Amino acid sequence: MAGTVGPVAPDARLLTRDGRPPTDDWTPEPPEASLADLLAALRNLPPPGTGAGDALALVVGDPAQIAAHALGQRGYAAVRLGLLGNPGTSETARKRGKVERPEPDPGFTPDLCGSVEDLPFRDGTFAVAVLLDALEHVFDDRRGLVEVARVLRPGGRILLRVPAAGALAGLDALNAYRYLHETSGRGSSPPEVDDVGWRRQYRRAELVSLLGALPFDGCRVTRGGLGLSEVAYLAALIRDRWRRDRPAAARAARRRYLAATLAEDRLPGTRYLLVTAERR
Repeated sequence: MAGTVGPVAPDARLLTRDGRPPTDDWTPEPPEASLADLLAALRNLPPPGTGAGDALALVVGDPAQIAAHALGQRGYAAVRLGLLGNPGTSETARKRGKVERPEPDPGFTPDLCGSVEDLPFRDGTFAVAVLLDALEHVFDDRRGLVEVARVLRPGGRILLRVPAAGALAGLDALNAYRYLHETSGRGSSPPEVDDVGWRRQYRRAELVSLLGALPFDGCRVTRGGLGLSEVAYLAALIRDRWRRDRPAAARAARRRYLAATLAEDRLPGTRYLLVTAERR
């Protein structure tokens, strides 16, 4: 069963796009092997236990294909939660009167669509939760982490990656594009920033404080990446969202950007923070 989707909580409130709960016969499309190899933190996870649900992993964010494949290699079964470009998946956006416009992405088909602030799973469902480039787009990030803690079982691991505040934060492509879009009144807004309005940046102490106030122990934060991919992504946003509104091309450019940022994590730098902790 490694690499397949295991049983999902029977009270799940959100279903797959075709209206059925996830099944146990889905196998993630393997990405380029070199990309999966870069997720060292996933490779270093301990093998799953043999109890019921010990091998279930929740994966949130656009690089879910890559993470699901790496988890499958470790013996975990990944359930991919889609957030971006899915209509009506953000509870906060609906409360604020914002309607997210759908931008179907043929490169990523999640098992479920939903909000990190209101995860559709029972308490203690997962042994691992992975949030790659997702938390910074959640309107109430603390509430999102409370929800992640709720669906993790005791001893479960959380792994998340976020952009780091600091000298390199000025390179952020989404925030630079937001300024251009709002000052010019031209182009379309990327749906991933609909909730927060910008891409949030984090300091190490802030993440340690967020997780320390929740039932997590052993918080470890490492840095990596130079932010070089931000320049190319900003150029793609200007081309595909500002000069011409081409959502499909913009989504493809985002996938290439995310793959490049994962590659950058191996370079010395301070652009990204990778955080691991264990659920008490």
